[in-house]
Amino acid sequence: MGEIDTHLSLSVLRLIVFLVALLGNSLILFVVLRSRRLRKNSSNLLLAQLAFADLFLGLAAGTRGTSNIIFASLGMTEYDKALCLYLGMPTNFGIHISQTTVLAISLDRFLCVKFPILYRRVESVKFAAIRFLVCLSYSVAGVAGAYIGVNLDSQKIPVCSSGVVMTSWYLVYFQVFSTVFSMLIYVFYATIYILFKRQTQNSFGNSQRTLFVTMTAILVSYFLLFGLPTTVNTVTGFLKAPKSFTNYLSAFTGFLSTLTSVANIFIYGWKHPEVRRHLKATFRMKTVTVVEPLTRTKTRDLSEIESRF
Repeated sequence: MGEIDTHLSLSVLRLIVFLVALLGNSLILFVVLRSRRLRKNSSNLLLAQLAFADLFLGLAAGTRGTSNIIFASLGMTEYDKALCLYLGMPTNFGIHISQTTVLAISLDRFLCVKFPILYRRVESVKFAAIRFLVCLSYSVAGVAGAYIGVNLDSQKIPVCSSGVVMTSWYLVYFQVFSTVFSMLIYVFYATIYILFKRQTQNSFGNSQRTLFVTMTAILVSYFLLFGLPTTVNTVTGFLKAPKSFTNYLSAFTGFLSTLTSVANIFIYGWKHPEVRRHLKATFRMKTVTVVEPLTRTKTRDLSEIESRF
């Protein structure tokens, strides 16, 4: 696995992912937090929270790609345990905060569809802040667990992977965490989809229906790039597949998980027209189109629109 994971082409791809994730997710955060219209909706703040999580997954790709290139240039074949554990921290934190945020997205949609009156009462910036702190606290605790009982002796390891250094109990926890959260997310969303389709066409406003479509696209991306590969990796390990196959699969799965950090950027621009309009305005496009009551459409300067909120 070491030779596959440290190949130069894979390291270069990781650096490209890092640059796109850094620029794209920083722009999403800037747009959402800058706009009063976007900021007042707690669901939009969830998208900003996911962009924050994707920043760390992008950082993980950059850290891994840069360290592999440096190690190769120095001709290193053995690595310090503590260094490899610390290099894996952005990946570990990114997966934790991303998983908890996607689960929070599922819960947000469930409340909106099943308990719309309650949802309108609790939806606020304060609620979004509390939700973020819960996700952040769990993620920090989850990452801290990787350092409990770990043996950081002077013995070198042949592959610089945090998984090689982590304790067996933590590896079991991480596998259970990833699998259980993935299952909860999709069970929740299957229920939400059924409930949503049963509602009348007039039960939700256009903004809520747009958010539903956007978050569905995010969850589909999450399933294809993280949930499904992780499940396949777990099953092949349980079935004791040939080591050469599992090594390639692990490297491929690890790279796919980093792609989630850039996929959501394009989903926002594709499926979320409000975010798309503000992104265009950020790139010095002076006018954006707003649909006013009675379906009348007008074109206004962004500063004029913001002043109304």
